[in-house]
Amino acid sequence: MVTKKKKYDAVCGLEITGCTGLKSVNYKGKKYDFCDPDCYQRFKKNPKRYVEGKPLIKLKNVKKSFMLGKVKTEVLRGIDFNIWEGDFVVLIGPSGSGKSTTLNMLGLLDRPTSGEIYFGSKNVAHLKDIERAQLRSKTFGFVFQQYNLIPWLSALENVTMPLIFAGKEAKNHSIQKRFKEIGLEHRMNHKPATLSGGEQQRVAMLRALSNRPKILLADEPTGNLDSKTGKKILDMLYRLNKKEGKTLIIVTHDATIAKEADQILSIQDGVIIRDHHHLRKKYTDKMINHA
Repeated sequence: MVTKKKKYDAVCGLEITGCTGLKSVNYKGKKYDFCDPDCYQRFKKNPKRYVEGKPLIKLKNVKKSFMLGKVKTEVLRGIDFNIWEGDFVVLIGPSGSGKSTTLNMLGLLDRPTSGEIYFGSKNVAHLKDIERAQLRSKTFGFVFQQYNLIPWLSALENVTMPLIFAGKEAKNHSIQKRFKEIGLEHRMNHKPATLSGGEQQRVAMLRALSNRPKILLADEPTGNLDSKTGKKILDMLYRLNKKEGKTLIIVTHDATIAKEADQILSIQDGVIIRDHHHLRKKYTDKMINHA
């Protein structure tokens, strides 16, 4: 029996073996198929990037399951996708779909049960704990919905902590300048319990940025904030992506965020759904209808 070779979208990395309605492009004598118009248009704008380059992060058939007593729960059931350097990627999906688990895989906070996670050319899915910690501290910045600030440390100490773990010098004048930029220079020596939710989230943002990471991972970063404070956080994230070229990966339900993304990935029941273009139109229409 001949096994049919699997086909993948050259842009988003989704498996498209046997899919119908694919859009295609011929480039340098080779045919490339795409899952939908979004990936097709992205490829046409810069085919060299996707043919000759490598994704910054690539997931191949990533699965994650847990045993709860004698019951096996499958959270991720075979995830494939690419993330390209400098892109702004949004992960969406209902509660329990596997969004946060996927984010944890991307940030090396968790290991897959099986499958491959490439950072450049290296499979990092099963690195030793010390290697994972070193790569995290040098490469990733994390922004969580619950802030996760250490309660007995001041705002300034929380922000400098990643630098200490990475063995880098904490230059207080640079950090203090960052606090001033976000209007919190008078709150640097305050502990988290004395800060408002918006202030805590801005401190969490500075902590995520203190190590100058290449990749920012954010899990519902505006979920607990009022609209004004949420907009400030989003403006910071957008500026980091567009002006400084940071790769930005956000889990969100917020249409305002989703419509700005270079790539929308929908996760349902532990798998990626093939509908980038439909989702982009859906979120754009939602914003127009609420304008």
